[in-house]
Amino acid sequence: MRDIIEHYILDHLSEEEALGNDYGPVAQLRESDVGDQPVSIVHYLYTRQAYDLLNRHRTKLPGELADELRVSATRMDELVPVRNRVMHGRPLRVDDPERAVSALQGFTTRHWAATHAILRRLAQDSTWEPAFATLPSPTERILHNLPEADYDETGLIGRSDELVKLKTLVQKRREAIVTITGEGGIGKTALALEVAYAIVDDPASDFDCVLWASLKSELLTVSGVRTIEKAIKDLTGATQEFGRTLDQSFNGSVAELADSLQGIRALIIIDNLESAKGDEVLRLYDTLPETATYLLTSRVGIGQIERRFPLGALQQKDAELLLRKMASMRGLRNLARLTSRTANEVLARLRFSPLAIRWYVLSVEAGREPSSALRDQAELIRFCVKNVYDALSVNSKHILSVLESLDRGVTFDELAVLTDLTIDDLRSAAQELGRGSLVVHQPDPQGGLASQISLSAAASLFLRTQPRVGPSAADILAREDAYIKSAERRRADEAARGMGPNVVRVRGPEDEPTAHLLRLALSHSKRGDTETSRALIDRARALNPDYWETDRVAAFVASSSGRREEAVTLYKSALVKAQAPEEKAIVAYFLAGHLARAMHELELALPYAVMAHQILQSGDTALSLGTYRVWNREFEEGQALLEDALDSTQEKTWLIALTSLVESWRRWAEADLEGHRAMNAFEKAYAGFNVGAEKINVGIFDGRLAGAVLESVTIAFRAASHRGVLNDEVARQALVMLTAIKSRRPLYRGQRNWTVFVRHLAQWLREGGSSSHVSGIAQEVLGDALDAGPARQDASVIGDLAGEIVSWRGRYGFIAHSEYPRNVFFHRGSLGSQGFEPRQGAMVLFRVEESDGDRPRAVAVRPLGASM
Repeated sequence: MRDIIEHYILDHLSEEEALGNDYGPVAQLRESDVGDQPVSIVHYLYTRQAYDLLNRHRTKLPGELADELRVSATRMDELVPVRNRVMHGRPLRVDDPERAVSALQGFTTRHWAATHAILRRLAQDSTWEPAFATLPSPTERILHNLPEADYDETGLIGRSDELVKLKTLVQKRREAIVTITGEGGIGKTALALEVAYAIVDDPASDFDCVLWASLKSELLTVSGVRTIEKAIKDLTGATQEFGRTLDQSFNGSVAELADSLQGIRALIIIDNLESAKGDEVLRLYDTLPETATYLLTSRVGIGQIERRFPLGALQQKDAELLLRKMASMRGLRNLARLTSRTANEVLARLRFSPLAIRWYVLSVEAGREPSSALRDQAELIRFCVKNVYDALSVNSKHILSVLESLDRGVTFDELAVLTDLTIDDLRSAAQELGRGSLVVHQPDPQGGLASQISLSAAASLFLRTQPRVGPSAADILAREDAYIKSAERRRADEAARGMGPNVVRVRGPEDEPTAHLLRLALSHSKRGDTETSRALIDRARALNPDYWETDRVAAFVASSSGRREEAVTLYKSALVKAQAPEEKAIVAYFLAGHLARAMHELELALPYAVMAHQILQSGDTALSLGTYRVWNREFEEGQALLEDALDSTQEKTWLIALTSLVESWRRWAEADLEGHRAMNAFEKAYAGFNVGAEKINVGIFDGRLAGAVLESVTIAFRAASHRGVLNDEVARQALVMLTAIKSRRPLYRGQRNWTVFVRHLAQWLREGGSSSHVSGIAQEVLGDALDAGPARQDASVIGDLAGEIVSWRGRYGFIAHSEYPRNVFFHRGSLGSQGFEPRQGAMVLFRVEESDGDRPRAVAVRPLGASM
């Protein structure tokens, strides 16, 4: 165009006439250019200015040329941006070559001979490039030392969204340090350079200078990894690079660079920062003025005060475009024309990595067979991964081995289950891996809150060449199998809505690993291994400190180990952490059980039991609340709840509820005996017998139910021994009970309270109990008992013992004795001396009459020195 202006315009018009309003700025630009020889003003016209000048003077041009220029505005709109990027050293766009050639091919008249010659040359050799020197953009106002892009063979493909987001993030300057992180070869440098040039060319940018330094020391070629000569090795060298952009003679320190940058809004870009140490970057950051902003690229990041910008693999369509473009430019028609399916298979094996795609195309161009190049990527993988892997701690390498064994994404909490690393070590290692590019983070596929980590594709390939760190793959897979099975059992238990302590509930999938640790803790506690149990609970708490089940399980274990006050504290902590009403109700259920059973604090237990039942309305909560009301002598309310439990519980719990109902009648009978209501006591004891014996007679029973029935029969005969109780109906009912006992004598003889029953039956007979027929049955039962002897000596009546009342609750209390470490329980009805009012600290005589489970019971309790 410049030649046409000189030939057809300036041949008869002056420069000022020809350029019009453009003359002043263009003439000034020529004057600022130092030179000895006069130069035509056309050489200082921008491309678009030259085109517009020709259009203004179109009437002075040959007809065919004038017509061509008139319809070429759209072509110039396509051509000018490409020309500017080429001439000013800007990164090319992916379609720049095609757009330029297409636009130039529209100029067909004889006046474009040089253009036609270049197009013919490109048609003969698509790799040919004319020699030229890049020039600074005449509109450039930001000082910079940005290098030319090394990807202009194809231009930057993809990353359009990342480019916009990263440019916006940097220009806002809210983050002092932004680090592009990703595995080697993923395109961090290319994106940083593209962003840098976009900032330099943005008229709205408020940076005064953009300073670039690369610490890259190696280059991957098809023949292997090559060391870059004269590469900047550290931040000292980077400081020199920055300083010389401001002053060619700069040779100072970071402090001197800081002085040079005072008051200047600088964008400091450091590429390949993994070659430097994080603390060095922090010293640079602390020394340079606050007006500096930093854009870094690194495979690992610096780990502090940085905003990370993770960069992943290319999108499938962009990766395919890169493969086809590069193959086409290299004359590899077979690669360029692969089917989409085959191309995607190739790209998947190359991990959609820009560097891997370029390496693959260049390897095929160098003569390697395509499938062979895909199979053997050892050098490529080593280049991308090795320097990051070598710098890892042993614990981080251990985690990588676990991920390799599992071949799936896992959460941090799952790693706590699958390794023996302490939580602190595990967290530190996970953070170290998170800063690098060997693992990828992804959301939980089940929709949980916790993200998962898995090996990057490059790391997976690299680890196959490395010695294993940590346990064997078999050990890891065995742990995973145990964890999966435990989670399945836990879900089955929860679905059954049982209230057993091993039913550990979760708020979501992210709680499953902690729940597994808690179930292990409960299992070890049950086996008596309290130390391991507590260690597992501590691990669970460190892993998931706000998880209410951790404190609930810890409280249960503490209660089982006799640490009663600690258990209360832990249960109350669980109650605070529980959020949902059902969660709070579950904790209240267990807290009530602990207060009632372990601490004998019924008044404190009942409100929690009420709360649990009001919310859950289950057979388990009805059973527990009913039991506590019975213990608190609220017999009618308690029995109503126990009957509800019978209607709504499963088989195992149903039998417990039935036993509790039998025991409620026995306790009610004991209360009546204590109140000197012997007939009422007999009726209630007989009712308890009937409830249990009915099921025993049809084969539904266990040892506890048989023992409860025998206790009811014992109380019935104690009541029948009182004056005025015996009548025909009582005799008939006594016969029913004795007949039932005789018919199931092996079952009842095996109960620990059998001897107590025999003693009271014998006493009843001695006091003239019933008719000869009833007495005959009773004698048969007694004869059998005498023949068989006591079934359990520890449940037999023992002579008088002396002890101290250590607790008295008004209705019941506990006596301390050296033979009974857990103390001996007694009711007010067991007092053996009229007018005796028990008090804590009093010394008493007593006899151990029977055992209720593991709890011995005292009778004939009287002051020391008193007689029966």
